[in-house]
Amino acid sequence: MPHEEIVQIPAVLYFPPDVLEQLNEFCEYNEYTPGQLVAWAIKLQIPHWDEFYTFVTTPLKPGESEDWPEDPLFALACVAFLHWIRTFIKLCEDPDAFDQMKKDAPAAWSFGSIEELDDDDDQADWWKSDE
Repeated sequence: MPHEEIVQIPAVLYFPPDVLEQLNEFCEYNEYTPGQLVAWAIKLQIPHWDEFYTFVTTPLKPGESEDWPEDPLFALACVAFLHWIRTFIKLCEDPDAFDQMKKDAPAAWSFGSIEELDDDDDQADWWKSDE
């Protein structure tokens, strides 16, 4: 099943410094790896999946606030889910690029700071995308 393969491909997920700090604290306090925290964050969305899915897949309107969600686990679930959506699109549209992405993937899930990214790198702008 392609969806099983997609969610198993680790990635570096980028966050603002304050969200990154909270996620790292969650990992340390609960003795979770980033991958385990991703799974937990997604599981927390199951009781209100329709609302979560709508939030993640609805692009912002022009002028709408681009603030990150206040709940760091909700933000993590959103970023991870968008990563999986984009990965699935890559699988469907360009299988060779998907295969290369799998080869280039990190060995394990991790989190990084948006400040580590170049200004022209759009990975941190997940909420701006209208894809």
